[in-house]
Amino acid sequence: MVSKVKIAFIILFLFVLHVKSIAQTDSIPHNPAFKDSAKVPLTDTVGIPKGQTTERHIQGHNMYGDLLNDDPDYNPKYPLWVPATRVVFTNVVNWTVVRYLFKYDWARISPTTWKNNLKGPWVWDNDRFGINFLGHPHTGNYYFNTARSNGYNFWQSFPFAVGGSLVWELFGEKDPPSKNDIINTPLSGAFLGEILYRISSNILDDRTRGGNRVFREIVAGLINPPRAFNRLTQGKMFRVTSKEVYQKEPLNITLSAGIHKVNTDNHFGTGATNAIFNLQFDYGDPFEIRHRKPFDVFRLRLESRYGDEKKIIDNVVGYGILFGKNIVKGKHGILAGIFQHFDYWNNRVFELGTLGLGPGIISRMEEIQIFILVFMSLLYRWREIAHASVQILLNSGTIILAEGWKEGLKKHLILPNG
Repeated sequence: MVSKVKIAFIILFLFVLHVKSIAQTDSIPHNPAFKDSAKVPLTDTVGIPKGQTTERHIQGHNMYGDLLNDDPDYNPKYPLWVPATRVVFTNVVNWTVVRYLFKYDWARISPTTWKNNLKGPWVWDNDRFGINFLGHPHTGNYYFNTARSNGYNFWQSFPFAVGGSLVWELFGEKDPPSKNDIINTPLSGAFLGEILYRISSNILDDRTRGGNRVFREIVAGLINPPRAFNRLTQGKMFRVTSKEVYQKEPLNITLSAGIHKVNTDNHFGTGATNAIFNLQFDYGDPFEIRHRKPFDVFRLRLESRYGDEKKIIDNVVGYGILFGKNIVKGKHGILAGIFQHFDYWNNRVFELGTLGLGPGIISRMEEIQIFILVFMSLLYRWREIAHASVQILLNSGTIILAEGWKEGLKKHLILPNG
């Protein structure tokens, strides 16, 4: 009983803290892209009293004065063969590295292995956990961003991630083609790829020169190498413009560190102690009234661990909107839609990898109202909430792929009966 009460109140605390963390201020920053002359009643934000005026922003810009879309003249859509050949080139480079540098046996391909793979059957592979849930999404991100940085939007870039994965499964390995890889690589690759594209867009500024420009190009290139390669071949890396040419949104970066202790046999404070380092990206304003595109709003959190267990990447958790609509009622704002989710956990407690799609709501309301709502729910249905919270913490979307989580939960968590 004591353990169940602890779980319920921990959920309450984390929920209130989470809502507080996404609260937005009501001020609208000054930006030269806003028109100075026109004043209109507020219609495109929340939390400001009715009738208050704000500056009308230029069409095609968000409320912060930044572009809502990449400039189509500066970022034209290149012919289909351009990204297609570069996706194939990406596979050739990857195969050359694993075959001749790392000398992996599975990379010893031949016309015979190609023929066997084309015949099938497709299998569910048992590669290492990190390879399946980090390595393949990373590769899928390369396919995706090869097209994305050639003028293709999110949905138009996704088929290139599928095609790149398909070519690799059939011709890049001698092992039978993998069912889970052809799912994970493009889906998680698009998730990671769009996030890295958006972050690199916030860093790049083709109006800058000198050291400022060099610094931006290097950082953006490290984050998104396929985009850096395309910028180099397109001549953008050294071109200077007189105006902004990439979509930008508010980006909040949070760095934190702390201590993590793993309990032994469910006895508090008995396990090893590790230092943890956390990096979180919160992108976009979920409460600005506007037409929503994929990943206009996303959150990505990465965590590393150092101690008796050293993990450069202990867990990666994130979500991004695919479709959505903003709803305003008084001072309360809501973004409702379909979200894509990604979860990766790899530590001594459990291994968990998921990718999912599902409905979600990001809401803004008074904290006292949230507290009352959650407290009343705990009073009357705390047992069900505690039970469901485990599933919510795993993934608020639909779980498509998962490995090894049941055993870890049974061993290290006290689950309510029923």
